[in-house]
Amino acid sequence: MNFLLVLALAGASPASSPLENVQVASFGEAARELRSKLQTGTLLVSQGDCLAVRVYTQSSFTHVAAVVMRNDRPFVYDSINGAGVRCQTLQNYLRTQSPDELHVFQPVRPLNSNQQKKLAGWLDNQLGRPYAVAHHISGDRGDGVHCAEYVSEALGNCGLIKVK
Repeated sequence: MNFLLVLALAGASPASSPLENVQVASFGEAARELRSKLQTGTLLVSQGDCLAVRVYTQSSFTHVAAVVMRNDRPFVYDSINGAGVRCQTLQNYLRTQSPDELHVFQPVRPLNSNQQKKLAGWLDNQLGRPYAVAHHISGDRGDGVHCAEYVSEALGNCGLIKVK
């Protein structure tokens, strides 16, 4: 299986400013290639086959996850249908997502230690939260959360972005 890793700066659109394209042949190779480029606060955005997300967002990007570095090892946090909010090693994340193309967005400025602790703590506190999208149709806020909601809430609750 081949992957295309696209490394880009945060704040730029995935389509407009890739810095580097890297072809890899395995999950292990992809994880090794990415490991040194990741930092706490990195976002991983992938293209998938979820038609509902593509239609609703008018984007080919269907999934987002956040990275937290612990002892120089990247852990990936996301929310998916069937599992809810979870944390995995980078290699396991790549294996479960099987993206053909993965876009890596770095923070414009590295997070300071306080921001890193807040982000990691908030992401950890949400583990096990169920996955849900029905509240977007009903308008009633529920316990569940989808991937973009989880990541944006994490960044917002840590004061890194403002979210309405």
